[in-house]
Amino acid sequence: MGLTPNPDGIHLNAVSQRIFGLRYFEAYNKREHILEPLEGEENAINIDSERPLTKTEKTAILEKQFSGGEISLEEYQSQLMS
Repeated sequence: MGLTPNPDGIHLNAVSQRIFGLRYFEAYNKREHILEPLEGEENAINIDSERPLTKTEKTAILEKQFSGGEISLEEYQSQLMS
């Protein structure tokens, strides 16, 4: 309910994964079904959104951009070294 899939139509996007995690914990913690969105769960989109990306995350983004033809090999290598 209210969760958004990735473009593959199978997996949840990052925000929806966080919301699902909150609901899952709430259900487990209370040992009851969660049938409605939790109060304040929309704030899950802000979880760690202010932190800087890790080197691994930056590399993954660069790899996606390069493999998708969005950046050249030279740009990929240049950004990878910085």
